[in-house]
Amino acid sequence: MYEIGIIGGMGPDSSRELLARIIRYTDAKSDQEHIPVCLLNLPNIPDRTDAILNGGESPVPMLNRAIRDLIKLGVKRYILCCNTAHYFLPELISDKSIELIDMVGETVARLKNKGIKAVVVLGTAGTSAGGVYTSALASAGIEAIEIKKAWQDEVSRIIYGIKSGGEPAEHAYRLISVLGALATDHPGVPFLLACTELSLLKELVFKGFKLIDPLDVAAIRAIQYSGYRVKPEWLKHVG
Repeated sequence: MYEIGIIGGMGPDSSRELLARIIRYTDAKSDQEHIPVCLLNLPNIPDRTDAILNGGESPVPMLNRAIRDLIKLGVKRYILCCNTAHYFLPELISDKSIELIDMVGETVARLKNKGIKAVVVLGTAGTSAGGVYTSALASAGIEAIEIKKAWQDEVSRIIYGIKSGGEPAEHAYRLISVLGALATDHPGVPFLLACTELSLLKELVFKGFKLIDPLDVAAIRAIQYSGYRVKPEWLKHVG
């Protein structure tokens, strides 16, 4: 029996990172005190941004197949380890035997609880065009500041560079340049890392920038909803 299922491969490294954070943040003193987690690493899921922007192959059939596989394995709740994939939630299987930990919804709830009034959204062009965060943030009374096309194009290059196995330090340097420019335009406004590839760079770029990382929120909520304890030093990530 698995407490948590991760539908991953979107991309593979960020899926590994989510599993690693669940392990790292769990207050466990032995193997047996950790959470049983099943990771489905499915990099052959069609590109979500291509489906949204260009009418490319839909990821929905493979996502639904993955949900069915998790149900067969007895998984109690699951995470879609891809922000852009949340655009397709209305088309995904809803089954009372398995619960979705909504990374987008949980992140927006965290922002609202923190009293944050605006965020700069950094993610794929598909997340931006599909309004993955925009509508949820608006419903919570939070302004979603969309970035200009030139910056969006650079963020997209960083994201797909990471997916292709690029050197993290190089991409972190490029992301720091983007953050620095945007911080000048939007002083004091936190940045929402609305792509799990950007989450991989967080520890390399966080100094000097206020970053909100949905991957942290998902990891900690997974621990809490499964009835396990979070290490106190990590609770600051969700408040």
